[in-house]
Amino acid sequence: MSLFRYADLPEHSFRLLSFEANPATHGSIKCKIENHSLASEPDYDALSYTWNAEKPTKTIICNGQHLLVTPSVCEALFIFQQLRHERLIWIDGICIDQSDRHDKERQVPLMGTYYSNAASVIVWLGPSGSFTDLVFESIDQLLDAFEGIEGHILASESVLRSHSLAAPKDNIWQGIGDIYSRPWFQRLWIVQEVALAQQTLVYCGLRATEWRQLANLASGVCRAGLTNLARAFENVDPSRTDGFSGAMFPDFVAEYRRKHKTYPLHSALHFARSRQTSEPVDKVYAVLGLVDNDARDQVPVDYSEEARKEFWNVYVNAVAVALRTGSGLGWLLMEASSQEALQGLPSWCPNFNSTLKCFALPYQFFNAGGGSLGASPEGSNCSISDDKKRLSLQAYQIDSVMETIPGTWQWHVEPALQGGPDGCAARDWAWMNSCLELARKTLGQRNISPEALVRTLIADVLHEPPTPSPEVRSLFKSVFPATVYLQALRNLPHLAHKAVSDEEKILLQRYLNAMNLVCGGRSFFATTGGRFGIGPAEIREGDLVCVLRSGRVPFVFRAVLEQDGLYELVGEAYVHDVMKGEIFEREEQIVKYFTLV
Repeated sequence: MSLFRYADLPEHSFRLLSFEANPATHGSIKCKIENHSLASEPDYDALSYTWNAEKPTKTIICNGQHLLVTPSVCEALFIFQQLRHERLIWIDGICIDQSDRHDKERQVPLMGTYYSNAASVIVWLGPSGSFTDLVFESIDQLLDAFEGIEGHILASESVLRSHSLAAPKDNIWQGIGDIYSRPWFQRLWIVQEVALAQQTLVYCGLRATEWRQLANLASGVCRAGLTNLARAFENVDPSRTDGFSGAMFPDFVAEYRRKHKTYPLHSALHFARSRQTSEPVDKVYAVLGLVDNDARDQVPVDYSEEARKEFWNVYVNAVAVALRTGSGLGWLLMEASSQEALQGLPSWCPNFNSTLKCFALPYQFFNAGGGSLGASPEGSNCSISDDKKRLSLQAYQIDSVMETIPGTWQWHVEPALQGGPDGCAARDWAWMNSCLELARKTLGQRNISPEALVRTLIADVLHEPPTPSPEVRSLFKSVFPATVYLQALRNLPHLAHKAVSDEEKILLQRYLNAMNLVCGGRSFFATTGGRFGIGPAEIREGDLVCVLRSGRVPFVFRAVLEQDGLYELVGEAYVHDVMKGEIFEREEQIVKYFTLV
């Protein structure tokens, strides 16, 4: 039997797959691919699955010929053939000739159309796990239980039982963790595939449920503070998106598009970095189906060998388009923070193919630049040079860095890694005391109030639920048990659980989780102007602290010594006592011109 060869695809047409009338024999998959006119609006489904760096190693029979597909596609096709799926199916790995660059460049910009026109999008999570069937069978009861929970609860057997939830060691938690840890949730392409869908059905093995139920379950687990129970106490990698955060995002994008008819390119690029693609260039191409035609038309899809090898040029072009079509300058500089070095990529352009070294600051609660939030930053008008290597902008230099405490904070949720003189509790306690000493030195006072410091270490936002600028009593109800717990873990780890009550354990986790989000991967610093804050891990003495007018957070710039007047972006920062625009209320600020390279 010969290898499958794709027929030429006429203009305004696309390919659809169907199963042959007779079911598979001996495990084989038999199907056919035919061209269909987009104008005819055929009734079809679209498959959403994960490539997972897989190569096409499985053989199916297509149009009487052998066609190689990835194992994930083969698994999905085998299940759907067993279920006697009758509707036509669009599958990107089959209906686009992956060996033909020109076919990809022609069809990838249309993928948003393919998914939005499909009668339904079918999500394939993969084969069933040991306890995933149990979750799908119990999902209605789980949703009913979580509906009555408005905030964090303690993950003890008695508390869980009181909310009609299973005990901590029940198999259903392992099943929930298995589902939401599937690689599918980490894919960038799935955002547009689900956000644009008319309806979505999720399969795990032979079990299926509506997407809305799976997203609501993730929301309920997060709202109750039980994600670590389902994650088996694994730490969250800030460079990746897992199912608990990833499941809710497509619906957010869909709702935004319903209200605004489109999605901003700079916002779409923002969530691209923490999600996975097989090709670095797809960090841009995978979001084009969400944005308006004006922005999409300015970002050509190019899968040439040169474009794939020098993928950062795609990033620079996309960022330039984002700045021309929306007010994304502040976002751009935040997203470019703490990027991995990449030759040829300017410091102001995000390396979307790099891993994030830290969680994003909760910028939605800040207004360091004063003015009207959401307005296009006045005084920060920017321009990009013709060679797209330099970004010129206006900003206010409010301070410079005097001293730093390198970041070592790394609170582990896993109890085995917390206690003892070498545990994370001891290291974190030592780091916090170093920050306190620098804060005292900065203010010239030995007995300063700890309030300013404890607010800085969480960027003045308690978490789960997010509470900006918490009132003092509420703040210290979380701080005091957190400090007691850290000291107990350091000195008497086997008795630490007795040092605080069950209620205090929930409160202290609010503070420690907030510190994780802010201090993990960042350094503490003091300025020549008597301020202190949390900034990029790479921050050092002499760096400048600057603010864009109407921008949300300060940024750290570093002078390029070899070239006068040129600066590099180091990253975003939280600086105590400037995050609400206070500097513009106290004194007049002088705008300066900066050129970032």
